[in-house]
Amino acid sequence: MKFTQKQFYNPSSQTHMRDSQSTQQKNTIWHWATLFLFACLVVASPIQQLLILLGFVAFSAIIKGPLMILWGTLYAFLIGLFPPLALAISLLFLLLQIGDFVKTWRVYLVGGFFYLYPLVTMLLHQFVFPDAQWFLLVALTSGLTGLHFLLNWLYKESVLSRSMAFFLLGLPYDFLLLLLPRSFKKKHNLGKNSVAAPRSIRR
Repeated sequence: MKFTQKQFYNPSSQTHMRDSQSTQQKNTIWHWATLFLFACLVVASPIQQLLILLGFVAFSAIIKGPLMILWGTLYAFLIGLFPPLALAISLLFLLLQIGDFVKTWRVYLVGGFFYLYPLVTMLLHQFVFPDAQWFLLVALTSGLTGLHFLLNWLYKESVLSRSMAFFLLGLPYDFLLLLLPRSFKKKHNLGKNSVAAPRSIRR
């Protein structure tokens, strides 16, 4: 149920709805799977982290690859019919991505925490606290607690746990596409509008 401008605004009622939705999302398998994957990243060695990230990339490529090929083919067809359309489409996607980031900054903030926290933990464990199991335990407990509250924060903003899980899994793949040379992406029809935050948070 969503409130419209014509309906009576009840702050306490809206707060109750948001808390109820947050509780529902915290009890889904997607929420706990996200926490489990995060825990694996935190306690993993450098090689294990790399393998996990490669697994995320492979999973995302299977899911997103066919759609990108379809879009790339359509894009090439339209540009072939009217070449000046390339500039207009590129500008449109740039504006859409900027608008998407402004509206969904919370999602990207959590995404940054999901990957940067395990990276920093791994570096500290390797060079500052080598062979200190207590450090990993403290880092894991603190990280899981922080991510749990961050996800709960998003759930109160109408983000679905399933959408958030897939978004987090797809971030390494999207980041890899950003690093690829433009000529390679153009040749293989990759990278068109690949980064997208969960729609449920968009206003």
